[in-house]
Amino acid sequence: SMTKIYGDRSSKEEVEKRAQMLTQELDWMKDKIMSGYDDKDGSLKDAITEYTERLGRLTSGIAVVEIGSNTDLELKERLLRVEDALMASRAAIKDGVLPGG
Repeated sequence: SMTKIYGDRSSKEEVEKRAQMLTQELDWMKDKIMSGYDDKDGSLKDAITEYTERLGRLTSGIAVVEIGSNTDLELKERLLRVEDALMASRAAIKDGVLPGG
């Protein structure tokens, strides 16, 4: 597994505007299905799934972790600790976390 860190120059307002547009489009698609639209090939449901995932990626939090040290040995140890923390966080998100447990 590899951790990739991306930078983005989008402003918060641009991201919120795009998220609002996706939400409006999702609402329109859901209303269309609720009104009895015949989605024989399932393309509208697929689009809803895709838009929902995209909206989740846009609105979820992202963190930038900068790691530094005085020696190479110390840096390697810190990198391993950060990688362990990332893996534990991903597992918790995937499997769900119970408070206090």
